[in-house]
Amino acid sequence: VAWMVHEGVNSNRQSFIKEELEKVAPTLFKAPNLGVMDFNHSAVHPFSDDPKDVGVWYKAEYAYDAKAEKWGILATGMLWSWLFPDHADILLADQARKGKISFSMGCIASTVEFTDEFEILHNPIFFTVSALDVPPADRSAHGMGSEDVEDDEDTLRQRLLSAALAKPWKAAALVPKTHPIQGGSMPDNSEIIEQLTEARLTAE
Repeated sequence: VAWMVHEGVNSNRQSFIKEELEKVAPTLFKAPNLGVMDFNHSAVHPFSDDPKDVGVWYKAEYAYDAKAEKWGILATGMLWSWLFPDHADILLADQARKGKISFSMGCIASTVEFTDEFEILHNPIFFTVSALDVPPADRSAHGMGSEDVEDDEDTLRQRLLSAALAKPWKAAALVPKTHPIQGGSMPDNSEIIEQLTEARLTAE
């Protein structure tokens, strides 16, 4: 269960209109026109080594994301973990480590409106929602997954919403608070690296 898109502007400087998302959500991912679940946009990247399709999305709903404080589209799907165990392991490891899995939609806009700072994708046609092992352009496009057969859709949905409200999703505590997530120079960890190297040599 994953947030695939939200109203407003994302980090790619693409913007979506709330009313247009509300209109399109009930039409998405209904059999036989299921949505494609790919990996890091492998379905549209011609030189990607990942499979073009690792699963399907079979439901979407317009909903309010209390963590992001925005309206968006919440999608439900399944990854064929028996066929792509490595991809499943990557995503579940990310979830265990960060408390979430990242996602990113793929769409074609019916029309595009340009402003000085961003472009508005009007009446988008969504065809993929990618599972990611990199940061999403929509910083709130997070989801939850499980291989436990007892974890149904409602369980994952509640877990996703509860986790987002319980604590903000931030970078790992090991990253210095003064160091920006993107850009800037790397912190000087030479002393720590030297200590770890000495400890490893001592252990050997």
